[in-house]
Amino acid sequence: MNWNGRRITKDGNSSWVKLATTKHATEDNNIMVNISDDLMISGLYRTKFSNLSALTYRKNHNHLTEEAVVTGLEQKTNVEIEDIKILNDKNIYKIPTRTIKFNSDGLIESINGKLYIEPLLFLTERRNPFKLEERKFPVDFTTPWKVKNVVSIKIPEGYKVEAVPRKFCDWLTEII
Repeated sequence: MNWNGRRITKDGNSSWVKLATTKHATEDNNIMVNISDDLMISGLYRTKFSNLSALTYRKNHNHLTEEAVVTGLEQKTNVEIEDIKILNDKNIYKIPTRTIKFNSDGLIESINGKLYIEPLLFLTERRNPFKLEERKFPVDFTTPWKVKNVVSIKIPEGYKVEAVPRKFCDWLTEII
């Protein structure tokens, strides 16, 4: 793909035109979970897709049955899906939104009376997508993109938060 194109008018004039969009492909993930006394997690997971992310979501999911979507998500996220609602997946003038009610017993580790929870739960990227040893061309993301993850965790009674993840900016300033 080129980042610039050439516009040529009928009168013979020409100019450079940027081909990249200024709109970000966005994915907004919101997860609200409750940890029960027996360390089961139950929660709600809502995702909104817009711009190119919406197009990609529709392209990859609209031909699938609800059962296939649920099976794929359960395998990817290590949760059991109780209910799923997908809105605006066919209407291109509205933002597609997926809401999932789920539960899981595999997202928490209990060691010596302490609970260890991965802050982003199943939203963490597990594999590095940049595996080439030698890159001959720049990485093309097609469009600018933003992914926003908000996770709210309600811990069970009798527990208190001992440590929270450091902000990325704090970590970055330490290593510079």
